[in-house]
Formats: sequence, structure tokens, C-alpha cells
Amino acid sequence: MSYSYNTNYATADAALKGAAADLKAGLLSQEAYDDTVANILGAKYEKGFDQNQFETLLNKLTGSKIRQGRAAGIEQRKGAYAGGLAGMMSNF
Repeated sequence: MSYSYNTNYATADAALKGAAADLKAGLLSQEAYDDTVANILGAKYEKGFDQNQFETLLNKLTGSKIRQGRAAGIEQRKGAYAGGLAGMMSNF
């Protein structure tokens, strides 16, 4: 037997009940029942992997790291300028 279900909790629960009924009636072997239950519960509780969301987050992270590096470079240049200015002022 093949069970169709989606990630809706009520639909998954109904599919589990149908599989249990088929096991009890002898229409489904214990091994097939175990596989069916694993598949249903996997679809019910796993979020899955969204490639587009991953790419979006990776691009945001990359952009953030580039901006952080740029800001750190600016702060270093400011520090070097301030240090040079302080050195010149100490000569007076």
C-alpha cells in the first residue's frame, strides 16, 4: 500500500491511523509499516532544506563580513592618522 500525505499535522495523523489499521488487518507487513511511519513522521517534523533561503543568508553574511572588513580598515587608517598627528604635536 502507498500512503499519500503532506506536512499538515492532521493529514499525517490520519495517515498514521490508516497505516496502523492496515497493519492490524494484515494488509501491511511490520517492516512496511515501520518504513511508512518513519516517512510520515519525517515529513511531519522535518522542516527540510530551502536552497534559496540558504543562498540569501549566505549572501547577507558575505556582505556583512565585507562591510566589517571595510570598517576595520577605516578605523585602522584613522588610528594611524591620529598617531601620526600626536607624534607631530609632541615635537612642538
